[in-house]
Amino acid sequence: MKNLFCLIILLLLPAMVWGAATPTQQIDRQEMEQVLNDFLSEKSDLLPNVELRYRSVSLPKPYSVPQGRLVHQVIPARPGVIGSRRMTLVTRVDGRTVSNQSVRVDIEALAEVAVATSGVAAGGSARPGRY
Repeated sequence: MKNLFCLIILLLLPAMVWGAATPTQQIDRQEMEQVLNDFLSEKSDLLPNVELRYRSVSLPKPYSVPQGRLVHQVIPARPGVIGSRRMTLVTRVDGRTVSNQSVRVDIEALAEVAVATSGVAAGGSARPGRY
């Protein structure tokens, strides 16, 4: 019985030490928000005179990843971003994908638009006083 107990301890010890020795880093909601805001700001720069912003964001719970060189990637559900209701937040550590998180979003695009102050006839010529 004593030998069996020693054998079990010897078999479990490496797993316990390895699990405890693996340092992790926490990805909190503030970091997720920053990554998403940076992504949307980058996409806004590609659209002249358009400001993209989140009307609402439903972030996942904070999660842990191994220590190392951290890189995030945001992948919208639709290639053009506008109209996307979900985004995937991919987290890589040292080049290895360690997390895929689904984020529900509501995006709005704001831009200045021209508005006619009088009626415009077919062909584009204005007719004063007629609507």
